[in-house]
Amino acid sequence: MDGVKEKLLKNALVTKTGNLRTRRTGLRYGDRVIVRGIPLMIVERKSKVDFMTIEEIVEDVAGKAVDHIVFK
Repeated sequence: MDGVKEKLLKNALVTKTGNLRTRRTGLRYGDRVIVRGIPLMIVERKSKVDFMTIEEIVEDVAGKAVDHIVFK
């Protein structure tokens, strides 16, 4: 892990569960992690690292606010 990612993950219970890839062509767009029981996506570009929740991803794609997501 590089220094930036270590700072973001410091003092958090993290389990890396794998790469996130597009379904059709297999392009990688992030890593799936569990932080304190919450599934998140880590996005890395050059020296920048950020986290996104499932709700944030859906809001960005749909263009509407999301209160919560109900899974089957």
